[in-house]
Amino acid sequence: MTGRQRDDVPDVELDAWAHRYTMSVFAEILEVPVPELEELDSWDVLGLSSLQNMNIVARLDQDLGEVPVTLLFEHPSPAQTAYYLLENKRDELRAAMSGWRAERETSTPSGR
Repeated sequence: MTGRQRDDVPDVELDAWAHRYTMSVFAEILEVPVPELEELDSWDVLGLSSLQNMNIVARLDQDLGEVPVTLLFEHPSPAQTAYYLLENKRDELRAAMSGWRAERETSTPSGR
């Protein structure tokens, strides 16, 4: 089946979700709304401290399994981080997205 993987998540949907997820992690750690972030800005432009950098890596570890501690130095923008995750943590992203979708469906009265 082209463009679809396990759990019936289309690749294009997973790609978009990975970018939104990465932006939300950066926003959460920086304590700013997602719309205030630019996906192509590097962590130094975004004003991330070393501690915030470590907190992002820890959050990604928690959600997706171990990622390199040097991740944000090697892939410094949210977009580059998302591309890394899509290449190296695709199954984990798919599982996280499926879990998020299931949680969302059960938390709404109509199941939608």
